[in-house]
Amino acid sequence: MIDEYSKEGWRFVTAIPTVFNIVGVIKKYDLVFEKEE
Repeated sequence: MIDEYSKEGWRFVTAIPTVFNIVGVIKKYDLVFEKEE
C-alpha cells in the first residue's frame, strides 16, 4: 500500500495505532501520508 501511494506522489509520515487487544498488542492502525501541492 505504501509503495502504491508513493508512486502517486504521496509520502508516508507515520502509523498511528488505533486498536489494541487486552495485553497491548496493536490490532489496527491508521497510516498517515502527505502530499505537497
